[in-house]
Amino acid sequence: MNLLNLQSIHWHLFDLVALVAQAQPTPSPSPTPTPIPTPSPSVDVDILLKQIEFLQDANEKIANNFDSLSNNFNYFLVFVGVLGAIAVFIYGKTLTEAEEKITESLKREIVSIVDREMNYIIKREVNNQISREIRQRLEFVERAVAKEVVIEELQIIYLLIGQSIADVKKLPEYRILSKRRFRITPEIAIRQDDRYENCAVLLDIVNAPQSEPELKQSLNQIANQLSKKAMIVVYIPSKSDVLTAFLHSKKVDYVHIANNKISLMVAMVDSAYVMSAID
Repeated sequence: MNLLNLQSIHWHLFDLVALVAQAQPTPSPSPTPTPIPTPSPSVDVDILLKQIEFLQDANEKIANNFDSLSNNFNYFLVFVGVLGAIAVFIYGKTLTEAEEKITESLKREIVSIVDREMNYIIKREVNNQISREIRQRLEFVERAVAKEVVIEELQIIYLLIGQSIADVKKLPEYRILSKRRFRITPEIAIRQDDRYENCAVLLDIVNAPQSEPELKQSLNQIANQLSKKAMIVVYIPSKSDVLTAFLHSKKVDYVHIANNKISLMVAMVDSAYVMSAID
């Protein structure tokens, strides 16, 4: 807009100069006519000169103002540029710091989540493992307890024919079976009136030897007094034809044989399980 004003002022100056030129008299070759009284042009020239001077001053002021404005505008642009550079630097730095902080925060959050998940998984696995071990141990304990219950429920009639009750209790076999928590009843004669019910009759031939005929008689008497829910365990030091014949006769459904202390213990434990399974 300032440029348009300057152009307009220049055009006005040009018009004024033309008017001044037209206003000045020029020599004429023709004969001088009779002078006619006219107004003096000096007044108009002075006015025009004053207007030209005024316009030149105005133009100068406008040009100076325009230069000042241009300089100020340039300074403003420089100032804005500096501010922009500072803003870009600060913004860029702030943005970088923000990105770093966000990245660090995300890393911490991810690590925290992973730690929580790992702790949860580890705790769950540990709990599961502990639960499995506890269940296994409980099952083992239950089985062991069940075995012990079966053993403790077995009633053993320790039959030592021809000896005393005191002799029976002195036997190492008796003490071993007692420590194993079998319920033992010592007897020194075969029952005549009472039947053997829900028990295992242990006929000890090792500590009270019998001849073959005596052994045959003892086995038959016991078989006659034995119920369906009872069994015989023969503790004998060696093979016997009488015992073999008795086994083949099948007078008794359940007969176990032992020839030493270890096999006797095994035979009595097996008898306990057999008795627990008999209906």
